Amino acid sequence: ESDPLINYGDNQVAKDAIARLADVAHLVGARGVIFYPYLVSDFGYLLGACKEYGISPIVENMDAARGKMSYHKIYRWAQDFEELAQNQDVGIALNLQHAYECDSSMRVIKGLVRMFKDRIRLVHVSGRTISHNHWPIHCSDDPERILDVLDRVPRDVPLITQGYLLHDFEITASEEIRYIKGERDRIPFIPEKQPVGASGRIQKDERRLTRG
Repeated sequence: ESDPLINYGDNQVAKDAIARLADVAHLVGARGVIFYPYLVSDFGYLLGACKEYGISPIVENMDAARGKMSYHKIYRWAQDFEELAQNQDVGIALNLQHAYECDSSMRVIKGLVRMFKDRIRLVHVSGRTISHNHWPIHCSDDPERILDVLDRVPRDVPLITQGYLLHDFEITASEEIRYIKGERDRIPFIPEKQPVGASGRIQKDERRLTRG
């Protein structure tokens, strides 16, 4: 992902950063690099630099807290992405919890799914509780709306589970992956162990979710 402290416009710091990101992307065989769009002051420059360095730019929908450092739009709403979506070189990383924070009906992110269609590069998957954002879906407050969006995303798009792993993180991560895969395949979910509440020990982690 891009550095959140860099103004991605026509300046040497941004050029050097994009060059480093390209080196890493080529080294690991990444399909693209995620740029937080609210930190981009000149998309024309960014897209040109990505093309020069041979990397695919990916933008991500932002959460409700962004805005103080924004150079342009905050990129929470579907209409903020309309111009970018016209450029076929730009992909999107859908962040379901960011979308839920801004619009609990999830209409906005469904609009982004339609807008980008086959250019959805990955999905960050998490839910929320009354006191926590980025919470495992299988013990979140409103998993149905998150899962409804996932049903609209092509099955070959990578999913990234993102958020707090409760107490025994291996069990929580395993349960979360099994829950999401089971829901998408319409397999009833029976937890192996009751999830620990917010008072339990919390670790933050990200796990890649493979599909079966």
